[in-house]
Amino acid sequence: MAQRTIESDTHAISAAISACEKGGSWENILEFLSDMRGLSLQPSAITLYEAILACSKVSQWQCALKLFTELSESRTRVPPRIYSYLLMNVERFGETEHEVALLQSLA
Repeated sequence: MAQRTIESDTHAISAAISACEKGGSWENILEFLSDMRGLSLQPSAITLYEAILACSKVSQWQCALKLFTELSESRTRVPPRIYSYLLMNVERFGETEHEVALLQSLA
């Protein structure tokens, strides 16, 4: 029964994150991710992907890079779209160091 509750919590929070991504509510996404971690729940790769997109869309590149690092460390294949969003953001803000690191991680 406890496992079913954990799965339900994970799915509910992931659904909320997905809705926030579509609505551009990146602050709420970060709160939901924090809530997940507080409940000892691991965000899925898709959940992190949506969080990265939401942060990137509103030029919150620092948050997006932090989430990207978490996604990369999970050994999950990172979709090319994520790299594209991140590269556009760090380039826009003149963050050459981060741009080079992203490009190197593609190799």
